[in-house]
Amino acid sequence: MIRRKIKFSHHYDVPFNQKEIVFVSYRHIDSDICNAVLEQLQTITHVAVWVDEHLTAGEYYDDEIEEAMLLSDVMIQIVTEHYFSEGSYTMERELPLAKEIGVKVIAVLCGNTTEDITSHLYNNADYVCTFQDSNSIAIALDKIHKEIQHMDFIPKFLHLTKRINTWYLTPKDMFQLAQGYFQLHKSDKMNLIPPQLTEDTAKRYARAAAIVGIEGAEALLKKLEG
Repeated sequence: MIRRKIKFSHHYDVPFNQKEIVFVSYRHIDSDICNAVLEQLQTITHVAVWVDEHLTAGEYYDDEIEEAMLLSDVMIQIVTEHYFSEGSYTMERELPLAKEIGVKVIAVLCGNTTEDITSHLYNNADYVCTFQDSNSIAIALDKIHKEIQHMDFIPKFLHLTKRINTWYLTPKDMFQLAQGYFQLHKSDKMNLIPPQLTEDTAKRYARAAAIVGIEGAEALLKKLEG
């Protein structure tokens, strides 16, 4: 469960549920390069960006890293020779977590290619970009955006369940989750419904969607309450 509101940088003129959440992974020694990549990301309207510069004194670093990653669709790695240094938090904690929960990995190559970097790119990255080619990151993110938008029902439902119990559910999200619960409940795929999406939660989501006039929400609520 996400215990507090995670802070993202994004364009507020695009609804949050239409964005991919991007986790930026970098070594602090590469902060200047990271800032340059963040400037490129600011021009892309369909992403919301998390980077650890948002952390403030007193926050639990490990907890917020994990919570931000759990919400994320994409991890962008700022790959330099420093990324692989002994004791690297990025390699020992962030990358394994991303792979474990199925986050897409975009490696942004910054600098010369070494044997370690080449091995990493082949073994871990879904997309490889170069810092010098400013369009390559946008192209990779656009491909992921289209993949997510064209997901079949069940993958899209499972993708959305990551935001249950967070601050990042819109009424449309709630309607889709309630609809997913109704369709999967008592089916042979009932086991795909996460434990936090109970019948009462599905009804509450459908009711909230109906209040704001989401098409189909009132009919869905009647079915859930029937």
